[in-house]
Amino acid sequence: MPTDPNYSLDRTMESPPANHALITPSDSADLPVVIRGFSIPTAGAIKFTDLGGNIVTVPSGYYAPGMIHPARWVKIWNTDTDAASILVVW
Repeated sequence: MPTDPNYSLDRTMESPPANHALITPSDSADLPVVIRGFSIPTAGAIKFTDLGGNIVTVPSGYYAPGMIHPARWVKIWNTDTDAASILVVW
């Protein structure tokens, strides 16, 4: 593995993410970590639980495909989510 010369720098919400994963939305399981952001390749509705415990369904068209959007979510629900291939970052 290459050496990371930026390892000792502070990680903030503006810093590039260190981890990425494609996830499968679930009505039963929380995400393994609180995410810092997400991306979707095509438009679609997405239902999530945020860090404050609020459950929100955002209709298709609110999030632009192909961009990483800031988010502090703990769960992405299968029910009411039709966005596919969701990439999460942290």
